[in-house]
Amino acid sequence: MKISPLLVALIFGLLGARSEAIQITFTGSSATSGLVNTRVFSSGGVTVTASAESLINGVGLWQSSYLGIYSGGLGVTNSGEGSGGSGTHTTDNLGSFDRVVFSFSTAVILDKVKLTAYGDTDLTTSYWTGTTWSALEHNLGGSSSRTADINSGGVASYIWRVGAHYPTTQMNDSFKIKAITFELPPPQTTTTIPDAGSSLLLLAVGVGTLFYFRKVTASA
Repeated sequence: MKISPLLVALIFGLLGARSEAIQITFTGSSATSGLVNTRVFSSGGVTVTASAESLINGVGLWQSSYLGIYSGGLGVTNSGEGSGGSGTHTTDNLGSFDRVVFSFSTAVILDKVKLTAYGDTDLTTSYWTGTTWSALEHNLGGSSSRTADINSGGVASYIWRVGAHYPTTQMNDSFKIKAITFELPPPQTTTTIPDAGSSLLLLAVGVGTLFYFRKVTASA
């Protein structure tokens, strides 16, 4: 049976589709330490605020850290790393655990995270569900720069946490976040009770679609 392009378009229009992928690339030449905790970026009509936090020595509470931006991407200098020298101004788990929190102006489906390697690139992500944080998702990689495919479930959220592998006893991950790629979810549809005129219109569309389907099948 041949399927009409019109019918295909109708089906995809009814189901809804994601938007085209939006990528934000992080590059700059900031200092390796300081008081800056947040940086703001925008692309495709979406604004994202990135902030840094760390779990010092792997204990206690997560605390704010310095967020730098370099040619390799976003890096974190926590309070235990002094001025961020000797390559410690990365997002790493070399003694303490670093991560970057991305807060978006709208819910997004975060798909990919591009990493510049300065050690291993094992990655841990999570997202805000609206009431609590999701379970940790681990994405393991080697010691080369790479693009990590995350969020296989296609979840949309306003807030995403991206950091070095946590928790782990193999504390050798060190990278900068060069770019993130995300999509906007399909528009949400609302269910309403149609009036009599709308009901008749919907019935006519349904009958017409069914008749078309039968006609195409019969002529195939």
